[in-house]
Amino acid sequence: MGGVQYKAQGQMLNAQPGNNINLHMYCRGPAKLSDYDGRPAIVTESMEGIGQGISMARFQEHVITKGVCCVYDRLGFGWSSSDSSSGLRTPKNITKLLRFALLYGTDSVSGKQLSWSLSFQGPNNETLTRSIPIQPPFILVGHSAGALYVRQFAHENPELVAGLVLIDPLPALPTTQGYILSQQQKILSPFWMNLCLRFLQPMGLVYTIFPNLVFQLFNPSTEFLFDGGQAAKYDSFQIMTSFMFVSSWCPSVLSEYEGLYSNPQEGIMTVAAADMAGYNMPTVIWVRNVNNLAGTKSTDKVFPPFSTSISSGRRQLNGCQQNCLSWQDVERSLLPYLKNPWIDPFTAKPDIMLGDSAGCVVNNCDEYTIMENSNEIYSAVNHAQSLRIGKLTCYAGFRYFQHAWI
Repeated sequence: MGGVQYKAQGQMLNAQPGNNINLHMYCRGPAKLSDYDGRPAIVTESMEGIGQGISMARFQEHVITKGVCCVYDRLGFGWSSSDSSSGLRTPKNITKLLRFALLYGTDSVSGKQLSWSLSFQGPNNETLTRSIPIQPPFILVGHSAGALYVRQFAHENPELVAGLVLIDPLPALPTTQGYILSQQQKILSPFWMNLCLRFLQPMGLVYTIFPNLVFQLFNPSTEFLFDGGQAAKYDSFQIMTSFMFVSSWCPSVLSEYEGLYSNPQEGIMTVAAADMAGYNMPTVIWVRNVNNLAGTKSTDKVFPPFSTSISSGRRQLNGCQQNCLSWQDVERSLLPYLKNPWIDPFTAKPDIMLGDSAGCVVNNCDEYTIMENSNEIYSAVNHAQSLRIGKLTCYAGFRYFQHAWI
C-alpha cells in the first residue's frame, strides 16, 4: 500500500548509533567527473506535510549538471524510518538526526557513508560504478518549514555549512496574533491529523476520506509541471503522494507540527534564537510571487505585525487590522540577521530574491516552485555560490570530496 510499491533509490543512513533509525538520502552528481566544478554538495530540506526528498527531484537535476545534490526524507516520511524513539520532532532533534547521518551514518546494505555514484564504461564496454564520498561543508536548501530546520542546523553547525538558500522560509517569531502558518499547515491541521491517526487509519477509512484532503494541497498544474509537462517523463508526483497514505504519514505530520508549536520554547523559538544570533554564511532568500492555495499575492498586506512577546504566539491568526505586512515584508524581516546576504544588483542593497517575471508567466512562481519551476531555485543557489566565491579566490577543486575511490 502507499509508497511501499516503489524502491528506494538512495542510501539508508543510520541517524544515531545503531540501526533503529535510518534516513533515506539520495545523492547524485554529474554524469562525468570532469563536469564537476568543485562546488560544495547541496543538502535539501523539504516542506511541511511532504517531508520527502523526491519533492526536490527537478531541482536536483539542475544541480547535477555541475555539482552534487543530496535530497533526503525526514524521519517518518518517504523511505525513512518511522521510529518515534528519537523524541518529539523539534528543530533541534531534526538537526541532530541529520547531522549524524551526514557525518557518521552508514548505509544499512553497503556499509558506505554518504556518497554519490558515478557510472562509467569499463575496458570491455561494461558499465561500472564508483562511489564518491561526500564531505562538508554543505549548502543547505530549505523550503518553507524546511527552512526552519536548515537555520537551526546552520546555527548549531556553522562549520558544516557553506551557504543557505531559504525558499519561502517560515518566520520563527510570532506576530501580535500568533505564529504565521503556511496554508499546508492549516489544511493538515492537528485536528485532521489526530482524526487520521485515531480513527481513520484504525478503521481503514484513509483511502475513503483522505484523498480529497491530500490533493487539495496542490495546484491543478503542479502534477503536470512536476512530472515534466507535455513529455510526462517522470512519475514523481505519484510517488510523492503515494507516501501520504502510508501509516506513518499522519503521525509524522502531527509530530512535526507539535515539535514546532506545542511547546514553542523547545520548538520554534529555538529557531528564533538562532535567527537573532545571525548567520555568517552566504544566504539567499527566494520568495514566491503568489500563494495559489491562499489566493494572495506576495505584496498583499494580510499578516499582522511581529511581536516580541513569546506568549502571543500561542493564539491563532484572525486577519490583520492595522500595520499589516505582506509576505515580502515577512521575508525581509530575516535580512537583518544575515551577515552575508544576497545583494540586489539594481539597488546595491541586501534584499530577498523574487521570481523572474518572464519565467513566472510560463511556469509558476508559487508555493510549489521547487516542483514546477525549479530553475528559479537553481538560480538562487548559483547566487549563493557566487557570494561564497566572492569570499574565496576560487573553489578548491576537489576539496569537498575525498580522493579515494571505493
